[in-house]
Amino acid sequence: LAQFCLENKYKAGDAQGRGEKFDAMQVFQQHVNTVLRSPGSVVPPHKFSRSLKLLSSRFRLGRQEDAHEYFRCLVESMEKSFTSKISKKPTQEQIESCFIYKVFGGKLRS
Repeated sequence: LAQFCLENKYKAGDAQGRGEKFDAMQVFQQHVNTVLRSPGSVVPPHKFSRSLKLLSSRFRLGRQEDAHEYFRCLVESMEKSFTSKISKKPTQEQIESCFIYKVFGGKLRS
């Protein structure tokens, strides 16, 4: 995933044109590039913290949340960044062909 981001393989489309306010994959790719190309520097994740409510209406800045829930919402939003370019309602086959699904896909079991 880091190599994918460093090579800038994700090409952001027109997120506002698709009715989306937050392109999680674009923000993630920019953050990875900044972090990995600035060794020894502190890089605060401001774009992520400012967009908490866009990931889930339950998230609030300054309020403790479950890291697993945040990560799940982030990955889901990153996957949506890819699949929304294909279709408003992508098929299961289209979802499974998505890069994020290939990295994180599968079924969670308790």
